[in-house]
Amino acid sequence: MAERRSDGELARRCRGGEHQAWNELVERYSRYVYAIATQGYGLSLHDAEDVFQDVFLRAYDRLGTLRNDEALRPWLAQLTRRTCLDRIASSAREAPVEDLAPAGSAEALVGIEEALDVREALAALGPPCSEILDRFFARDESYRTIGEALDLPAGTIASRISRCLAKLRERLAGRNEAAETSGHLMMQAGLDEQKLGALLRRLPPAPRGWVEAAQELPRLRRILDDIVARARADLEYRRALLADLEAALAAEGVEPVAPIVTELRNRLEAH
Repeated sequence: MAERRSDGELARRCRGGEHQAWNELVERYSRYVYAIATQGYGLSLHDAEDVFQDVFLRAYDRLGTLRNDEALRPWLAQLTRRTCLDRIASSAREAPVEDLAPAGSAEALVGIEEALDVREALAALGPPCSEILDRFFARDESYRTIGEALDLPAGTIASRISRCLAKLRERLAGRNEAAETSGHLMMQAGLDEQKLGALLRRLPPAPRGWVEAAQELPRLRRILDDIVARARADLEYRRALLADLEAALAAEGVEPVAPIVTELRNRLEAH
């Protein structure tokens, strides 16, 4: 199993232009951003999709301003909350008051943080446990479906789920001990199967199309930047050419009056 990269390493690799690192960052936090928008702020799917793409675009553009690379998670959370509030404020100018989303549920946001703690512990477990628990709790797949997808006997899935939950509780217990010294917010220890299942269901996958679109943002940004650069270079070329033509007219004793200059500009802009 490949070692899971830290948030700090992902941030540094993204700034270095590594596309695979960006893909991994989006995959890791897509559920988180999606949950904050839809559960924390109650946005519609249409608004949540706009927020989702805007958050990752802003994150890509502003990674250079991140002071502590290991603080990627709280930085993304703050960015998502601000983007949600911007969206709600924008909607307030267009929609009746009764149609507006709430300004953020503190209880829901705390629940999302707890769910992400469980999700990170699950990722640290690695396959097959991470895949089995995610499919059963977050994707609501049957034993048969899980068995077929992972090439496992369906009759063994229940016992595997029980063993994997035990491993997950052990992993969370270790994280809680570390959190006591770091001051990081963590859930209470001793979570039972029902509570763990509820927290795993709390972060369903974001729509796949949203994730893939966010992963394409760096490439689209480079294309857009190239188009803008070429347009600016072309504009500067046309301005220089027009100045040369005006100088040539003046050298021939022809005064570059407004109608002539306008005609030259029109012909340049037409090509």
